[in-house]
Amino acid sequence: MFYAGYLSNEENGGDDKDNTELARKKKARMTNLQTKVGPSSSGISCFVAFVTASNLNSDSLYLPIDFTSSDAIKRKYGKIVLTDGRETSWEMDLNIFYENEKSRVRGQNRFVKLTLTEDCLKSSRLYIPLTFMREHGLNKPGMITLLGKNGMKTAANVREESMGRVSLGRGWNDFAKANALKIDDTFMMELFWDNGTPVLSLLSSESKSHTGFVTLTLTDDNVRKSRVHLPMPFVRANGLVKPGMMTLISKDGTRSLAKLLRVSSTGRMSLGRGFKEFVIGNGLIIGESFTFELVWENETPMLSLCN
Repeated sequence: MFYAGYLSNEENGGDDKDNTELARKKKARMTNLQTKVGPSSSGISCFVAFVTASNLNSDSLYLPIDFTSSDAIKRKYGKIVLTDGRETSWEMDLNIFYENEKSRVRGQNRFVKLTLTEDCLKSSRLYIPLTFMREHGLNKPGMITLLGKNGMKTAANVREESMGRVSLGRGWNDFAKANALKIDDTFMMELFWDNGTPVLSLLSSESKSHTGFVTLTLTDDNVRKSRVHLPMPFVRANGLVKPGMMTLISKDGTRSLAKLLRVSSTGRMSLGRGFKEFVIGNGLIIGESFTFELVWENETPMLSLCN
C-alpha cells in the first residue's frame, strides 16, 4: 500500500496545518501496474518506484513524468506527504527540474575507471563493473548517453548479458574512435542524469607508455573454455609468438602454469589450460578488467597479476 498527498506552498505556509490534503489511496503492484485516474486528475495516480543505493546516497527519488505532469502540481505544490498507510507520515520537499537542468550523483560513487582492451573494440562491447551499474539502477537493458571531451554526445545501448553482466554495446565503438581511445588506455567517466537520461561523461584518459602491461576483461567464455586471447600488439612487442608454457604469478606471489597457445590461421596467441584455475584462485570477477605485468626471470617471460 502507498499513500501520497501534496501540500501547496500556500497551505504549507498557512496557520492551519490540518488543511493538508491527502490524495486517495494508491495501490502499486509489481506485476500489474494499475492506473487509477480520479475525476480531477489528468495523469496517472500510482506508480512503482525502485529504490537504489544511489537514491539513498543522494537522499532523492525521481518521480515519473506522467505522475508529475499535472499543471496544478507544477504551479502549486512545493511539498509532498508520504504515509505508510497507518498513522506515520513524512513531509518532504517536491522539487521540479526543468529541461535544461542536470542532476549529478553525489559522492565518489559517480566515477568509474575503465580500461580499453582489444576485445572491447572487436566485439563493440565495453563491460562496466556490475557493482557500479547496479548501484545506480542501470543493470537492465536500455539506452545511455556517452559524452565526449569535445561535448559530442553518442547514444549507446546498455546490454544485460549472461550471469548478470552489463555492457555498453551499439554506439560504444563510435564513441571510442571519436575520442581517440586506444587499446590499453585507462579512462575515467562520471555519471550524471540529464532529463531522466543517464549520461557517462569522459573526464580523462591516459595511455601506457610501455609494453610490459596488458589489461584484459574477463568473460564467461574465458572461464568456461579456459582461454583468453592476448592482444597482438602486446604479443609482438614482447616476442611472445611461440607456443609453450607461461608462468602466471598471483597477487600473493603463488605461481602456476598455463599453456600459451597459437592459432595457426591468425597467429593470435592465447592462454589456455591452467588459466581457469588461476582465475578462480585469484577471485577474478566476470565482466571486470584485470592487468598483467610481463616480468622476466632468467630470460623466461612470466605474467604477474597487478594489484
